[in-house]
Amino acid sequence: MKRLLEIACFNAEAALIAAKHGAQRIELCTDYALGGITPPVEMVHAVAQQVNLPIHVMIRPRGGNFVYTATEMNALLHSIATFKTMGVAGIVSGVLTQNNTIDTMALSTLLAASEGMHFTFHRAVDECANPDEAMAILAESGVTHVLTSGGQKTAMEGAEKIAVWQKAVGHKLQIIAGGGIRAANLERLIELTDCYAFHSAAITDSTHLPNSHEISQMVQFTKA
Repeated sequence: MKRLLEIACFNAEAALIAAKHGAQRIELCTDYALGGITPPVEMVHAVAQQVNLPIHVMIRPRGGNFVYTATEMNALLHSIATFKTMGVAGIVSGVLTQNNTIDTMALSTLLAASEGMHFTFHRAVDECANPDEAMAILAESGVTHVLTSGGQKTAMEGAEKIAVWQKAVGHKLQIIAGGGIRAANLERLIELTDCYAFHSAAITDSTHLPNSHEISQMVQFTKA
């Protein structure tokens, strides 16, 4: 199986840079300061018209925790329906309970709405009280991808746990290692985790745009 580099893009310009320099997939969102929230429909449309790559769109109505009200859940479902009609490849979202466990009922609702698209459960999994239990639940839920730093702040810090999950459930879903990944540590992270997918914003300055050299270097590591 070939390894893959996914670039988190916070605007259309970022997506064009990522595509030009070899990224194999784009996670599209907005608002870097909040860690990514649902992008405007116009932005998704513009990127889809210009980029010939799979686009996974973040579905997150606000920053903060991942415990959503009924009104917020309706907003999530509306966003999924909208992007589904646009033909995006995947949805990126995550829902937790007040006790920091997977909200299985809410997740089931989101998965049903996302039928026909990939579904990535994002780094909300790293906030779970029992990440091992959470990963086991996700592996049986119908989720196709899980973005994780192994329950730590960065993927390098969580590499040992990511490797455990890759071995345990990597045949059921795609583990995407993410969190502080750059060209300087990707080669070592590949060795440590044996993952096939890696996620990076590739941002090295205050522009919130990915660094083209970083992307090119990381792509080379995934092809090695």
